[in-house]
Amino acid sequence: MFNLNEKALLASYRVAFRVAKAGKPHTIAENLILPAVLDIIALKLKSIPLSDNTIQRRISDMAADVRDQVVAKIKESTFVSLQFDESTDIAGFVAFVRFESNERLMEEILFCKALPTNTTGQCLYNMFLEATQDFNVDWAKKCIAICSDGAKAMTGSKSGFITTLKELMPNACQNLATGIQPSSQYNYKNSKFY
Repeated sequence: MFNLNEKALLASYRVAFRVAKAGKPHTIAENLILPAVLDIIALKLKSIPLSDNTIQRRISDMAADVRDQVVAKIKESTFVSLQFDESTDIAGFVAFVRFESNERLMEEILFCKALPTNTTGQCLYNMFLEATQDFNVDWAKKCIAICSDGAKAMTGSKSGFITTLKELMPNACQNLATGIQPSSQYNYKNSKFY
C-alpha cells in the first residue's frame, strides 16, 4: 500500500511518462497539465452541496438517524428507566434513557429541549409528550424507574413533573439523582450516513 508521498511520486512519474511519450516540452506539465487538473478537481468539488441549508439538513438527518436507532433499541428492550434534568447551565430540559441492548446496559440522551423562563411541572410534562409522541413507545409498560434532579418543577407533590408523569407510568419507581453522568454507547459506524 502506498502512502501519500509515494502516491504523489508515482503520479509525477506517470505524468512525466505521458509528456515524454507525447514528445511535448517538459514545462507543459507545470504550465498546462497541473492547472487543468486543479480546475477539474475544483469543478468536481464545487458539485458537492455544502451550503448552510444543506449542512443544516444533513445534521438534522444524522440526528434523526441517531434518534431512530435509540428508539428502535428502546422498543426492543423489555424495560427502561428515565432520568430527567432541568439544567440551568444550558437552560435545557434533558431526558436520559437507560435500557438493555445486546446484554449491555445502555444510556442515551432521549431528548434535549430549551426551557421557557417560567417552567412548571405541567410544562415539563407537555415537553416530554411532545418530544416522544412519534416514538410509539408504551411508557406505561416499559418504564420501571424515573429519576430527577430534585428541582421544584420536577418534584412537586401535586403538580410536579414526576407526579404527573407517574400517572402515565404507574409502575415506575421514583429516585432522586445524585450526579449520574451519561455515557453514550451510540456507535456512529452503525449510522446509515457513515
